[in-house]
Amino acid sequence: MKRAIFFIVFLFSFCGFSQSEKDSLFAREACEIYNKLELMHHLDACIANYYLMTEEERIKSNQTFLYYYQRNIVGTCVFSSADILSYLEVYVEKDIPQGWSAFIDRVYNVNAKNLLALTDKYGYPSFNKIEKYAGKYDMPNFSIVFALRKNRYRKDIKKMIHKEYKKGNVTENEYLIFKAIAGKDVIAEKDVKKMKDMGVEFIYPK
Repeated sequence: MKRAIFFIVFLFSFCGFSQSEKDSLFAREACEIYNKLELMHHLDACIANYYLMTEEERIKSNQTFLYYYQRNIVGTCVFSSADILSYLEVYVEKDIPQGWSAFIDRVYNVNAKNLLALTDKYGYPSFNKIEKYAGKYDMPNFSIVFALRKNRYRKDIKKMIHKEYKKGNVTENEYLIFKAIAGKDVIAEKDVKKMKDMGVEFIYPK
């Protein structure tokens, strides 16, 4: 069955600041913000690839996960191994996740924690906002939509998205997607049909 994978993408805001001040801060730090978003997306995309594997491929890659990690996760990333480990809060090499389950749990939780921190500092970024402030940097080819992965911060993220939606920082389209796919890893064809029936418009990679 055809599946559509939607990736997490996130940003930020500074406590007590007006949205215009947060936007100004975003504009000044757009390069740094973009780099973090790109790393977050890369790790999330690696997990999305896992869900597209056959059962045999999952078992094999899990049995040789450290090799897979170096070749397919670090090896395909523009950031260094040290950058990835630092982002994942792994400070000694022996603490690198030893299999898919541990890696997925680590990425989902670290990404969620960073999403909350970044949104608190800059405000949630719609696709248009990212284009506006980071457009001078090459945008990765992925849909700027919010898919809530399974993690310990789910309730906090749900509250945050609702709050940002009320502020106007989350578009109606993005909010509908969030409500439809929150907590899912893979979006099946029936989910896409349901969202289209709700009036969701999809932004596909160029």
